[in-house]
Amino acid sequence: MFGATNDRAWYRAILAGDRRPFDCATAQIAEMCRAQGVTQVVADAFEFFNPMHDLCSCLAQNVSEQLSGSDTVELLTYPIERPEMLRAAPAYTYALDDEALRRKLAAVADYDELTSEVERRRLGGIENLAVERLFPVDVRRVWPPLSPEEPFYEKFGRDRIGRGTYAELITYADHVRPLAVMLTGGTS
Repeated sequence: MFGATNDRAWYRAILAGDRRPFDCATAQIAEMCRAQGVTQVVADAFEFFNPMHDLCSCLAQNVSEQLSGSDTVELLTYPIERPEMLRAAPAYTYALDDEALRRKLAAVADYDELTSEVERRRLGGIENLAVERLFPVDVRRVWPPLSPEEPFYEKFGRDRIGRGTYAELITYADHVRPLAVMLTGGTS
């Protein structure tokens, strides 16, 4: 779904506060889920690490709400960078067998952008890669007016602006939170 548009276009939409590409993705995903009778939606966690991951979490929340209707749709997440932010116990824990772990590592090897994430996990031991945990998400969650700490993407963006790589900084207060509120109908 997100590969149909490049990262630059998504980030331009974030900077412009343009919810249209997110609404379009939500509609397409919800339509596919309805057609397949989906009862669980799994998405990125809202971790104040990557603005796109955070907004994908919001998009999944929106999809889950649209699908709920008379049936319950379970919204789940998997933390990548900040598991301590999730205060709930995992709803599901899956130990990957050797073949599943091999497929996971092979898929990551073909996707350069994930290499650093996997290497950080390997430092904690291969067992960190061999267990998948899915956590419940409250579909009625709202977004705090202020982030609990400076988001990683703001620190990273400031560094890139200093190097001349980026021209404009994506912030939680000015960009991510307003879109999150729009996408989920949360209070401002």
